[in-house]
Amino acid sequence: MNQFNLDDIYNFICKKINEEEENIVEIDKNTELVESRIISSLLLIQIITGIEDIIETSIITDDVSLEDFSTINGILNIVNNTLGRNSCEE
Repeated sequence: MNQFNLDDIYNFICKKINEEEENIVEIDKNTELVESRIISSLLLIQIITGIEDIIETSIITDDVSLEDFSTINGILNIVNNTLGRNSCEE
């Protein structure tokens, strides 16, 4: 597995968001991403697949819902829970 931490995932998300925006968007970890129209559903899918590439495992499970992806903190929690679950299974 690649060496990374949650800051790497946070930086990846911010980079993806700012690549799509004409102006740099200031967001914090609790900013509503989809409801505030900072990101589109397509960009959310790109962020999810990018994270899965980084951590080399799927973060989509029956335990997560769309609301879990509404903020950066929510996404980071999903990643943290996924990695915790995978490390227990190994």
